Amino acid sequence: MNTPSYFQYWAKAHKAEDGKELQYHLLPYHLLDVAAVSYTLLEQDTRLRNKLASLCGMNEDVFQLWITFMLGLHDIGKFSHTFQNLRNDISKLNDLPETDLDGTKLTEDYRVRHDALGYVLYEHQIKPYCNKRVAPDYLPILFMRLVDTLSHAIMGHHGKPIDLNKMKSEDVFKTRFWSTTSEHISEYISDWSKLAGIWDNTSPYFKATPERYKKWGISSWDIAGFVVLCDWIGSSNFFTYKHEAMSLEDYWNDIALKNAVVALKEFGMLPISNPITYQFSCSELFGFNTPSPLQKLAEEYRPQSQEPELVIIEDVTGAGKTEAALIIANRLMANGNVDGVFFALPTMATANAMYKRIEKSYRKFFSEKSNPTLVLAHGASKLNSSFKTVVDASKKKNLNDNDYTEDEQSITSLCTEWLANSNRKAFLADVGVGTIDQALSSVLTTKFQALRLIGMTRKVLIVDEVHANDSYMHRVLEHVLEAQAALGGCVVLLSATLPQSMRSELIAAFRQGLSFRNSTTLIESKLSSHDNSPYPLVTICNSEQQHPIEIPCASRPDVSRTVDISLVHDKEDVLLIIKEAISQGKCVCWVRNTVQDTREAYNDLLSAVEVDNITLFHARFAMCDRLNIETEILNNFGSKSSAKDRRGKLVIATQVVEQSLDVDFDILISDLSPMDSLIQRFGRAMRHNRDIMGNRLNSGEIDQRGKPHVYVFAPRLDVEIHHNWYSSFLKRSAKVYPNHATLWRTAKWFDVHKKLVMPNDARNAIETVYSSTLDDVPVVLHESWSKQYGENQGVKSIAEWATIDFEIGYRSSEATWQNDVNPRTRL
Repeated sequence: MNTPSYFQYWAKAHKAEDGKELQYHLLPYHLLDVAAVSYTLLEQDTRLRNKLASLCGMNEDVFQLWITFMLGLHDIGKFSHTFQNLRNDISKLNDLPETDLDGTKLTEDYRVRHDALGYVLYEHQIKPYCNKRVAPDYLPILFMRLVDTLSHAIMGHHGKPIDLNKMKSEDVFKTRFWSTTSEHISEYISDWSKLAGIWDNTSPYFKATPERYKKWGISSWDIAGFVVLCDWIGSSNFFTYKHEAMSLEDYWNDIALKNAVVALKEFGMLPISNPITYQFSCSELFGFNTPSPLQKLAEEYRPQSQEPELVIIEDVTGAGKTEAALIIANRLMANGNVDGVFFALPTMATANAMYKRIEKSYRKFFSEKSNPTLVLAHGASKLNSSFKTVVDASKKKNLNDNDYTEDEQSITSLCTEWLANSNRKAFLADVGVGTIDQALSSVLTTKFQALRLIGMTRKVLIVDEVHANDSYMHRVLEHVLEAQAALGGCVVLLSATLPQSMRSELIAAFRQGLSFRNSTTLIESKLSSHDNSPYPLVTICNSEQQHPIEIPCASRPDVSRTVDISLVHDKEDVLLIIKEAISQGKCVCWVRNTVQDTREAYNDLLSAVEVDNITLFHARFAMCDRLNIETEILNNFGSKSSAKDRRGKLVIATQVVEQSLDVDFDILISDLSPMDSLIQRFGRAMRHNRDIMGNRLNSGEIDQRGKPHVYVFAPRLDVEIHHNWYSSFLKRSAKVYPNHATLWRTAKWFDVHKKLVMPNDARNAIETVYSSTLDDVPVVLHESWSKQYGENQGVKSIAEWATIDFEIGYRSSEATWQNDVNPRTRL
């Protein structure tokens, strides 16, 4: 055959070694490798193909051909002479010029990257080539607007949109491409378009009247993630280097497509062959003989359509919210709304605990013969012994290796090494557990956020302790909900103490995403007012109803309880309470607001408690030590702990013990903190039914330890209140919780009521403390409320700058894109 001119160009190369043949991969082959991944993945994953095509309003077959064609051009910028001369040893072999048109020697004149050069070529060669084929009945002009939008996602495949603001496309084209190079590029585009068959398909391009072209920018975020995924897989070692010329057609059929199937299978990217359609009961999923009222309600839940849905669950601590959320996730998966689950937790400790719970039941969400992947995603996931065992096993065994015994398959969570290798890819697993930071990163202007986003929007995102987010995280989460709704994902939010103003904002964000997705405009939500909202409550939001559905729910009897509360104003009294309880063989937890305060308390009590019986737990330990402490606390005070494990032991902890950890103490003491935080802490007091010694009782038996009694270490209220009322008492805590009006209201509520009756008091306690009317608060504390309000508004503005501009799409903007190693998920 006559060797086409485009075989002179390389795309990837190994380092040159003396005396050895150069190892490099021709550019046309690499382009076809990535295109083959695209074609194969869309061919195998029909739900993904339908999702992406629907977002673009396109016929599925046409979409598959065109996105594959465009991916076969994703690295076309590497045809530039500046890129080619990064390895002039290869350029010489292929007879490429060594000097520029003016005779200047080409060395390292690579100031414009190949991805940006690819967009230049799109404007100057790809787009004109396609426009020449435009005819009223063949290639609609409107379709090229879609291709324009998607070109930003295709060429910006290195994790962020191409910055075109400082680049004159015309000048770059003239200086980076010889006229002969342009001829070679045109030859490749022509040959590739024929092989891709984009001119052969006679199907209508659009499924309906393309009114949604204004929303194509939204679809480009998912397309960008898809492109990154295909590029990563197509650049893997499964596509070996080849520099001998062969026809594009032979390479495509005999090498690229075959390698793509192997690579996608090895990376765990092929879809579950038979996704579960069965709707499990609570007992089938978790073995509970008597589900809670909330779990029964979850069993009755049925999605209204295959469109996105938001479910908000508000119930007391220990009511079974996690299991209810997973039952709802099962319904959404069985109905075809989503393909998997991601559980987002507030801390690494809670994520580790959830991972252990999920790995026992997640396989039931999929067909018996499938091998779903489970990933733990946070900054120290590799230190989690359970997850590390899975990752190490995947390095040694193929996921379908028949050497696994039936028993090993039933107890081992499956995960490919590739998925575990980076938190970016955690959302590509069938089931993921991680910190909320992973979800927030999907909408921050950080590199490769689109890869997270395309995975997340195929799942039901379950966010636990949603009330715990500060103003910055809350605003970013609103953007996450907007993206989930617009791009087809579902959301379940869990909280025991969610302020109703926050609930309204989260619902509004999700409905904003629904309005992007649907042409009809949703009218303003009608929700119960803050004062009369029932509790517990399940709220369901979708595009089928004009208003969110609110379903009141009873609480589980054994968590419907009264907690007696005493305010303690003297530190010596706190120490005395602890010493007396320890001497009686009880286990105690003192939750302090700062690390330094935990250290001081630890030193104060060392003389009264044996060193082996006192545990310090906070977030500043080295990660390996923190994980060991976390395991020790779960063993000693968790649901399976015995009287021997617990007797006479003391934990002094910060907020790390506050959320989602299933631990139980006989006596709980807490520094004064906001109402929602305290209610969470109170949930660690006498959480499980036990006998007088501390051994677990059977379900339904009454706790023999008596009524829970907690102590709140707080400044006095029966004195003249000054502006430093709190800061003079807990100096360090005052910086952690600067809204002292809220703290005063919290202390006042407990001083008046002397007890907390759950669930009856939950709504009143939360809404009283967070009311924006300050008539009941001492005037000297108003300034702290106003200052905190102003700071909250400020950090919301920071969140706006830190998040993607969803509506304009994946394209150059004024946003500053950051590296994703340490994304700014928290302030």
